[in-house]
Amino acid sequence: MKTTDCQIFYKGEATPADAHGNNIAWCCGECGHPLLFVCRDNQKGFGGKATQCHGCGKSYTIHPQGDKAFTIEALQ
Repeated sequence: MKTTDCQIFYKGEATPADAHGNNIAWCCGECGHPLLFVCRDNQKGFGGKATQCHGCGKSYTIHPQGDKAFTIEALQ
């Protein structure tokens, strides 16, 4: 899935992220540690699968919202 030039949201607001190809690099909303999402089916961090922050241990997933937007969601 192409992410280049997409808008990235976290907690309902646009968040700074580096989106290129099928990858999105983002800083953890809790501690600021870098995270990488690979936006392909069956990849860690995409479509309900969790990627864990190595700084604070919080888990996140990312979901597509149409063609040009993605939403990062913290998991409980």
